[in-house]
Amino acid sequence: MVNIYDTANQLQADLRQIKEYKELQAAFAALKEDEEAYAVFQELRKAQDELQKRQQDGSLADIKPEEAKKMHEIGQKAASFDAVKRLMEKERALSVVVDNIEQALFKPITELYES
Repeated sequence: MVNIYDTANQLQADLRQIKEYKELQAAFAALKEDEEAYAVFQELRKAQDELQKRQQDGSLADIKPEEAKKMHEIGQKAASFDAVKRLMEKERALSVVVDNIEQALFKPITELYES
């Protein structure tokens, strides 16, 4: 019998070995060396987490204009740092890989519903 959790654990280990992950890891290490960029990145992550929580609890529409403006400003400020831009570029590259894995993972379900 197949233990799908062993496969998932192996996939997690394999992901850490691919070029896209290693490049993301290096970009994050470089970001952490720039104290100002890292602080802004942390602020951006906090704002993104808040947006995600609001989206999940259905209160996204309740964001006040000044909150939206502040979040936009944080995003612009973060994008002004090369280290943050490089990190986001590497995140996008890894995201392509993860999306491809997700498509492969859900292929049996997609095929089932399309049959």
